[in-house]
Amino acid sequence: MFSRIWNQTSKTHLRTAQNALLERFTKAPLYPATKVLNSVDSLKPGKDSSLDKKNAKTVVMTHGYGSGLGFYFSNFDDILSIPNVGRVLAVDWLGMGGSDRPNTCFSPVRVPLLFNCNSRFSTSDAVDFFIDRLEMWREYHQLDSFVLIGHSLGGYLSARYAMKYGDRVETLILASPVGFPEPEKFTTANRNGENPAQALQLIDALWRKNATPQSIVRMLGPRGLKTVSSVVKRRFQNRWSESDNDLIASYLYHISVAKASGEYALNSLLMPVMGPNPGVYAREPLINDFDKIKANRVRILFGDNDWLRGNYDAANSAIRENSINGDVVIIPRAGHHLYIDNAPAFHQAVREVI
Repeated sequence: MFSRIWNQTSKTHLRTAQNALLERFTKAPLYPATKVLNSVDSLKPGKDSSLDKKNAKTVVMTHGYGSGLGFYFSNFDDILSIPNVGRVLAVDWLGMGGSDRPNTCFSPVRVPLLFNCNSRFSTSDAVDFFIDRLEMWREYHQLDSFVLIGHSLGGYLSARYAMKYGDRVETLILASPVGFPEPEKFTTANRNGENPAQALQLIDALWRKNATPQSIVRMLGPRGLKTVSSVVKRRFQNRWSESDNDLIASYLYHISVAKASGEYALNSLLMPVMGPNPGVYAREPLINDFDKIKANRVRILFGDNDWLRGNYDAANSAIRENSINGDVVIIPRAGHHLYIDNAPAFHQAVREVI
């Protein structure tokens, strides 16, 4: 209760912000659904998509860490315009966005001014926490076969979903996925005497304490929205009007300060590694299990200015060494949020494999 008052948020605030954002940027009507997971659907409830387009495909989009389905606001209309696409859905992972946020706190972690928790998850438990609920959501919406698009951590989880429930995924598109390469074989405790930059040391220390960006925004209380707005403007270089930026910032703020849940699984899935090639690595890298992918077609995308572009070689090796029908494509003039940074090139890359 105190958190909701301090951060001036609620489920109603969050869903209002989500709907306002999508209504502003999306021409096609989108119908909200909250059963099993929070999602939006281009198909009106009770209508059969096969009536609109013969052999129409269904596309499902999943978001990354700290994000939500609303961040696909630039993509619904263009993906729906692909000739053989009849339906597009975007969904929030369990414990994130507007989906239910079950308690995942196993033991509190002491960090000055922040409330953080160790989760109860092993790595496999954390993966199943997300993908098993996605499968329940698929069953509820009666999706027999679909194209699955996942961004960043959502790309990692989408790949894991395709490994476990692969008979349902016709085409798998991973947009700047985390987690392909093997971790570097050193840590802050084993660096041959080298000292990493203080910033990297701080990141490593906070990560170990399971401190999250969301916990920092919650701590800021009434100042959090202004801070989030500044981050959005800086990251996307003021590409939107002030009023549009406010819609995006409001949505990001409310999904960030909602009850902590899925964010506590991050430390079970990923880890920061210091050294000559510092970065974020999966505790169970995708390259070791990519032979389990059964999708008919796989496409992996990175931006040319993407902080995860270092995953390119491992992603390419995972496709080539397992004789998978797939490729890795670089999206020009794009960073990590390539689906926003260069939406036309992203849409073309998707169109080519659907």
